[in-house]
Amino acid sequence: MREYIKKIQSKPEDVRKNYVLGAMVVSMIFVGSVWVYSVHDILSSDTEEVVTEEVSPFALFRDSFNATYDNISASVGSVSFSRMIQEEVVVPSETEMLSPDVPPSLNIELPE
Repeated sequence: MREYIKKIQSKPEDVRKNYVLGAMVVSMIFVGSVWVYSVHDILSSDTEEVVTEEVSPFALFRDSFNATYDNISASVGSVSFSRMIQEEVVVPSETEMLSPDVPPSLNIELPE
């Protein structure tokens, strides 16, 4: 195979372009035949679904959102927000911030 490739590489550029064109045509014929065969299978199937129920766009959006949420939940696992809520951040009041334990140089009065 390597000898064949080296043989092609030694040929002039217009001959190499013809080889590429031929390979491309053969590849596209193959891809096209697979596509036509698959379309034929889809169109000739005997299963015919009859839709009797009208679905609103909002119901479709809700179902899509629920499916996405379920997939993310399955990937990430259950996240517990109750633990986050229990670990509240305590913010000191102004009087606690201006306590006498703070050196006078850091004790700044806030304007009212």
